[in-house]
Amino acid sequence: MMMMMMMMKTVLLLISVLLTEPLQSKGRPATQDETLALVEPTPYTLYLGDRLELSCKAIEEIQEVTWTKDHIPLVDGEHTRLRNHQMEIETVEPADSGLYACFAQGPNSNHTDYFNINVTERSPQKSILQAGLPANRTVVEGSDVEFVCKILNDHRHHIQWLKHIMGPDGLPYVRVLKTAGINTMDKEMEVLQIRNVSLEDAGEYTCLAGNSIGHSHHSAWLTVYKASSSSQAPAVLRLTYVLPSVLVCMLFLVR
Repeated sequence: MMMMMMMMKTVLLLISVLLTEPLQSKGRPATQDETLALVEPTPYTLYLGDRLELSCKAIEEIQEVTWTKDHIPLVDGEHTRLRNHQMEIETVEPADSGLYACFAQGPNSNHTDYFNINVTERSPQKSILQAGLPANRTVVEGSDVEFVCKILNDHRHHIQWLKHIMGPDGLPYVRVLKTAGINTMDKEMEVLQIRNVSLEDAGEYTCLAGNSIGHSHHSAWLTVYKASSSSQAPAVLRLTYVLPSVLVCMLFLVR
């Protein structure tokens, strides 16, 4: 038995030498692909709209951390946020699937972590709207403005743009500004354009998206200043108002 164990140790030692010898014989450090072949990436499965947060394992006195996706360096931006040894995506999309890696460099050691990210769609569900859209806008009277509403999942959906108004009876209502027609493309419906903005255009706007399963909505505020003086108070009246589900259903039935 002891003889057999010694033989097994010898075989394992020979295998480890054979694995490392080709890299050493080339007189260079292992490339990212060669290192990946020996390191199993940590798998993650997320659904559309989920939040992704990856952390690089800390090493003492980290001097620099570099993040890549599919071997391409990542930069800090609105969609992908890089914070020291962390990488964050607030709302993931299918394009966020891929192989992520972080390279942590210190004065005495280096460390690399790999993450295999797979973004998938749940079973058919209601429309998923991108977080932060549409965004609040502030403009000067007479200028043009756009609101953008982005739907993340591919399930068939219908978009409407609404403006919240106060009726003559003192109750809040919504006015349908834009709704999809027979020949309207989805990309056209994701943008609401207002030309030559007036003070009356100030207020709350809502992107309402729905399908056969349900509906979702995000709202944003338009603040308008008079062109003669930017120091005056903005012409906007804020109303605390939640779009009733019954009204939403009626809006989709009446097109």
